[in-house]
Amino acid sequence: MAYTPKTLEFDFLGTSIGAVLTNPASTKSKIKTIDFFNIHTSPVTVTIWCAPADSGSVRTVSANDRYQRAVIVVLAGNSVGIEADWILSATNDCIKMKADVADKVSGVINYIEEA
Repeated sequence: MAYTPKTLEFDFLGTSIGAVLTNPASTKSKIKTIDFFNIHTSPVTVTIWCAPADSGSVRTVSANDRYQRAVIVVLAGNSVGIEADWILSATNDCIKMKADVADKVSGVINYIEEA
């Protein structure tokens, strides 16, 4: 088994739910931390899902789905980090996110990939 630390930067989130990180085949990814940066003049709420694959395909997530979910508020002009400790173990398990205000929050996912 090889363990590789990885960092994924994501651009400004939209108000629709979108996949930010999708697990590749024959790999397990352990999400360690997610850092968010808000350039808006007001707080922005971000919702994050750790969604399992749906019969091998990327799952469609709705706002009411629970799975493993976190909701955070990033204060105006600030950053916040969370310790996720989530595992993506199947092909197309994914991390999905949305913000309540578009194009104001970006961030970084730090994870370890086991192949």
